[in-house]
Amino acid sequence: PSHTINSSCKLLRKLITNQSEKLLSINGDLYEQEKNMKFGLNQKMFTVGAIVLLVSFLTLWFSNRAITQLSGDIELSKQMSKLEQLVESMKEQSIQYGENAPRDYESYNRDLKVYFSQLQENLKNIEVLINQTSHSYYNRNTSSNLLIDGMLIENNNNAFKQMQQRQQLFSTGFIEQIGNDPEAPRLEWGNNYILSDESGLFEQISTAHMVFEDLVTAQKQATVNFNWLAIAVIALMLLLMFLWFNQTIVKRVIKVAGACREVALGNYGLKVKDNSQDEIGQLVEDFNQLSGRSKGILVILNQLQLAPTKQHALDAVSYTHLTLP
Repeated sequence: PSHTINSSCKLLRKLITNQSEKLLSINGDLYEQEKNMKFGLNQKMFTVGAIVLLVSFLTLWFSNRAITQLSGDIELSKQMSKLEQLVESMKEQSIQYGENAPRDYESYNRDLKVYFSQLQENLKNIEVLINQTSHSYYNRNTSSNLLIDGMLIENNNNAFKQMQQRQQLFSTGFIEQIGNDPEAPRLEWGNNYILSDESGLFEQISTAHMVFEDLVTAQKQATVNFNWLAIAVIALMLLLMFLWFNQTIVKRVIKVAGACREVALGNYGLKVKDNSQDEIGQLVEDFNQLSGRSKGILVILNQLQLAPTKQHALDAVSYTHLTLP
């Protein structure tokens, strides 16, 4: 009867109005829910991105330090080679002087002007190079030592320390042999002291150079290994970030999009499972409520259409109203 239909329509309008008010109330709370969200997508993406950038920065920084240190070690090795060559040149000069030692006053004065001046210059250059190489070694970047065997570092420390100590012994012994009179030095005694290497300075220079070459070789290998490790770490971090983004965002969005297509095709009441406390989780919750209410309204319309009497229609609508989400 028309009276029954009119009453049912009024009740239906009331139910729809109530549901609309509920939706408006929920929408009004969305902003507060977003503000109170513990760990939303923005925070997650910022945290993951910050971790990836931090790890990449630290890895590249340490790699750059290792490469810089390797460059400095190669330069120091060149200085050690120059020092060793200077020692060999001075030894050859001393051997030639011993073979042609002065036999008279005239030849002595000649050697005093030529040989002794060259000898003083060579000894000064050797002392300067020893101080420079030792200073460069002790000012190496110790962070790169983490990549090298500790025993090798200890051997180099001892070698450079002994080289400095023997330099002091050599200087003291040479002055004792050559004498304190610059106008009449004992050239032959000083020359013999150089050839005998009583202080062990020249041998220690060769030892320090050899040990340091081992350190440079180890530093090269460690730098290459660390660079490969750095590439692997950065690649792994990017892969993990991609997997996380795919699992946390892409797959969930695809799931919600598929559910929306299902509802558009008429599968009302479809629900998506997602317990995450972020924006996509909130979207899923709102979608589930919308899908459930859409199904409830369709149920009401079907029951109104199929109800044989007014009372049956009112009872069906009231029951459905109570069960709507």
